[in-house]
Amino acid sequence: IIKPEGGGLPKDGRWPYWWGTASDGWEETTEISTNMPTYTGDTGDAWISFRSIDSFAMLEWSDSLGQGAQENLVTSLIRLIESGQILPQVARDLPSSKRGINFDKAAIGVFGRASSPAEIPETVWIQALAHH
Repeated sequence: IIKPEGGGLPKDGRWPYWWGTASDGWEETTEISTNMPTYTGDTGDAWISFRSIDSFAMLEWSDSLGQGAQENLVTSLIRLIESGQILPQVARDLPSSKRGINFDKAAIGVFGRASSPAEIPETVWIQALAHH
């Protein structure tokens, strides 16, 4: 579960993908699943695609926050976009006044060129938003 600090997201851009039973795992005796009677659990971090989907949802949700909390959330999302911790296309849902992104060189290196059709949206957003 993401617990924003002061309205912002974790500075390292990482949060767990699973929690509760899926994170903890189970034994056959608990009878959670007949298809997978035992499971060690998954405590790994959410992949960038899932963090980005979460970020879209948080931006939508931020409309119901107070101004200070919304500003902190948007600021932390911008930081994560700039550092390449979430996909550049998340910027499309930022307030238009916040779309001047100063991408880190590493993020430009990762997202600045597409090697497959699935990467084209990130290349477009990095080109459209990067300060020149």
